[in-house]
Amino acid sequence: MANDDQFMVGGYLSRPRLLDVLDSGVALVSISAPSGGGKTALLLEYDARLLAADKPHTLLRARGQSSAALWGQVASAAGIAIPQERGPSAEPAAEVIRQLRELKEPITVLVDDLTREHSGFLNALPELLSTAPGLRFVITTRYAGLFEQLSLRVPTSYRELTVADMLLTPEEAISVTGSDVSGVLLPVIGRLRRLENKSDNPARSAELLAYLLEAEGDSERRLQALESLSVVQGTDRSLAQRLTNDSDIVQYAADLGLGLWTSPVRFELYAEFREPLLERFRHRDPYAVERQTRLAAIWSLDSGRPLDALEAATRIRDYYLASRVLRASWESLMGVNQAVELIQAIDEKTRARIPAMNLFLGLRLYARGNSARAGVVVSEAITAIRKRIPDSDPLERFWLLALLSGSMRILGRFKPAAEAALSGLALATEVGPTLTRGEPSSSRFYSVFSISLIQVGDIPNARQMMELGIAATEPGTIAWFHLVSLAAGVDALCGNMPEAAARLRQLGETPHDEELEGGYLAYGASIASALLELEAFRPDRARAALAVMNKHFNTVEHWAAHVIVECLIDFIAGAPEDAIARIDRAIAGGHPPTSDFWAKGLATVRALMELANAGDTVPRLDGLPRSGDFPILVRALRYLMVLEPEQALESLSRLGTERPNHMPRLVASGYVLASVAADRLGKDSSTSFARRAQAIMRANELATPTWLVPAADLQRLADRSDCEPERADRPNYFTAAAPRPILSRRELTVLRELAITESRAELAERLHVSSNTIKTQIRSIYRKLGAATRSEALLRASELALLDD
Repeated sequence: MANDDQFMVGGYLSRPRLLDVLDSGVALVSISAPSGGGKTALLLEYDARLLAADKPHTLLRARGQSSAALWGQVASAAGIAIPQERGPSAEPAAEVIRQLRELKEPITVLVDDLTREHSGFLNALPELLSTAPGLRFVITTRYAGLFEQLSLRVPTSYRELTVADMLLTPEEAISVTGSDVSGVLLPVIGRLRRLENKSDNPARSAELLAYLLEAEGDSERRLQALESLSVVQGTDRSLAQRLTNDSDIVQYAADLGLGLWTSPVRFELYAEFREPLLERFRHRDPYAVERQTRLAAIWSLDSGRPLDALEAATRIRDYYLASRVLRASWESLMGVNQAVELIQAIDEKTRARIPAMNLFLGLRLYARGNSARAGVVVSEAITAIRKRIPDSDPLERFWLLALLSGSMRILGRFKPAAEAALSGLALATEVGPTLTRGEPSSSRFYSVFSISLIQVGDIPNARQMMELGIAATEPGTIAWFHLVSLAAGVDALCGNMPEAAARLRQLGETPHDEELEGGYLAYGASIASALLELEAFRPDRARAALAVMNKHFNTVEHWAAHVIVECLIDFIAGAPEDAIARIDRAIAGGHPPTSDFWAKGLATVRALMELANAGDTVPRLDGLPRSGDFPILVRALRYLMVLEPEQALESLSRLGTERPNHMPRLVASGYVLASVAADRLGKDSSTSFARRAQAIMRANELATPTWLVPAADLQRLADRSDCEPERADRPNYFTAAAPRPILSRRELTVLRELAITESRAELAERLHVSSNTIKTQIRSIYRKLGAATRSEALLRASELALLDD
C-alpha cells in the first residue's frame, strides 16, 4: 500500500483542505458524518494544530456525558468557577453563561460525538455565540440533521461539513490505498480502516479484512484470536486474554484499524469487521462460538458491564443467563434503551416463561406512562412467578418472592405485595445473612420487600427487613445505599430523629457512587434531611432538601410521603392553604398508585391543614378517615377547638388500640393533646401526660408535637412538663373557636330530629310529647342559635357541628 507523506501525518490521514475550514475563524463549525467517517481524526488533528500554535482551546468527549457536564467542562477550560452548591450534575448556572459572554480571551471548544441527548447543550449555543465573540465551537456528530434547526437560529457565522466534504479526494485515496478509490469514506484513526466504496463495485469488509491480514503476514492463530474477540461488543485486555490466550490481540486489532478504544479500558471492533469475523467463527466451530460467548457474558457481568453481558447472552439464546444479568443489574439496565430492545426482541412465549424479562419490560412501560400495557405484561410475569416459587431453592425463592411483591405493587395490589414481602422476611430470617452472599446483587430485593411493607403501614416488619438487608449487604453498594436511605426516611417520618441523623451520617461517611445522591434511590435520605431541618424550624432549608427529588416526583411511588412532608413545611411556614391545594393537585395528578395507608395519610394531613386554616368556624372534616391513629389525633384536636375536652380525651384513649404504635412523633403528639384536654378539665393527669410527652420528645429530638398546641395553652404545658416554652415565632394554629351555644341534652335531641322531620307535629309524635312542648323547645333553640327560621337554625347547627352524633 502506498503511504504518501504528504497526506499521512502522525498516523492519520491529513486533510489540509478541511483543517483550513476549521481554522477559518467561523464561530461554529459542525461536522456530520456516519460512524467511521473520519470526524474524530479530523478533530484530533485540529487539536494538534491548535496545540502547536499555542492557541487556547479544549477538547471534550460528549458521548456518555450530560449537557450540564459539558457546560461545566467548558466553564472549567475558560477559568470560570461553578458555584459549589450546584454541583456537577446541575443545569448550567446563569452566572456561568454570563461569564462566558464576558470572556476577553478567545477560546476554541472542540466537542466530539454529540448526540440527540445533548439538546440542552445545543439549545444554549445560538444566544451565547451571538453575545460572546471570543468563543468558537467545532462539533462532530454521527446524526445527520442534528444541526438543521440550530443553523436557522445561529445569528453569527456558521459552517457545516457534511458527509460529502468527508469523501476522499483522488490524491488522498492514492496516498492510503495505492489506487484511486476517491469518493468513498475512510475512517482515518490508525493505519487502515474500512473502505466503503460508493461506486458500482463496492469494497467488501470481509475482502478488505483478508487483504489486511495477508499484508501483515498474519498467521492462522492470530486470525482465530480475532474471531474469538468478535463474540463480544466491547472488551478489555483481561477479557481478551481470557478469550484468546493472546495478550497482544487487542493492541494488534487497534494497530490494524479494526476498532478503537472507546475508553481507556474498553476496545470495540468496528461492526463491519466484527460481523465477518463472527461469521467465519460460526462456520468453523459453532459450539466454540456459543461457549466463548457465554464465557464473555459471565465475565462482562462480573466486571460490571451488564449491557455487554445481556447482549452476549441473548445472542446465543441463553435466556436463563439473560435473566441472571437482569436480576444482577436491574437498576443500571432499566434506563438503557439498548437493553430494552434486546429483551423486546425475544419472542413473547419465551418471555412469558422467564418472569424477570416481563417484569423488566413492565417497569419500563410504567416509567414511560403506559400503565395499561404495563399491567398486562406484569400480570404475565406474576403468573410465571407463582408457578416457579414452590420448586425453587432459597435464593431463587427469595428472588421470585421479590419479583412477585414488586409486580403486585405496580398493579396497585398492595396487600398481596405485603404478603409476599412477609414470606420473604420469614425466609431471610430463617436463612440469615448467608442467603444472598452467593449472589450479592440479590441484596437489592430487601428494599423491594421493605417498600411493600411500608406501603401498607407495617413499619415494624419493614424495619426488620431493612436491618436484615443492611447487615447482609456490602457497604457502599447500590443496594446498601438504597436500604440505608430508605431506613433514614422511615425513621424521620416516624419521629426517631437521632437514628435518622445517624443513618445520614453513615451515608456521608461511607464511600459510594456520588451519582446515587441525585437519583431516586436517595428519596428516603432526602425526606430525612427535610424533616431534620423541619424539627430545627428551618422550613426553607427543609424545602431545599426535598427539592432534590422533584425530578422523580411523578414516577416514584414515594410521592405520597413527599407530599406529606411538603405540607408540613407549608404548615410551619404559615401557609396551610398552600398545603391543601398541594394535596388536591397531587391526588389529581398522574402518579403511580398508592396504598390505602398512604391515601388515608394524605386525607388526614389535609384535614389537619383545614383545621389550621380555619377561621371563626371550625370545619366538620367530612373527609377525615374513620380509623387509624393519625385520624384519632386530628379528631381530638378538633374537639379541643370546639371546646369539648371530654370528647378529646375519650378519642385519644383509643390511640394504639388497632395496632401497636411505633411512631414517637404520633405518640408524643397524643400525650401533648391529652395534657391540654386534661388541663382544661382541671384534671391532675395533665401533668403526667405532659411529662410523658416531654420524655418522648427529648429522647427523639422532636419539637413538632407541641406545634399542635394553641399559644394560650402552651405556657401551662411547659410549666407542667418542667421545660422551656417553645420559640415565639412558632406556628400558632388551632385556637379555640368562639364558645358554642349551650344546648341541653333534650334540645340537642330536638335539633337533630328537626333535621330529619317534615313538621312540628311529626316531631312531637316521634318524641312522644305535645306540640306545645315542641314549640317551646324549638323557640329556645332558635334563640340560642341566633336564628329566625328552621333553615337558619339547621345551617348554624351544621357550622357548629351540633348535628354530629
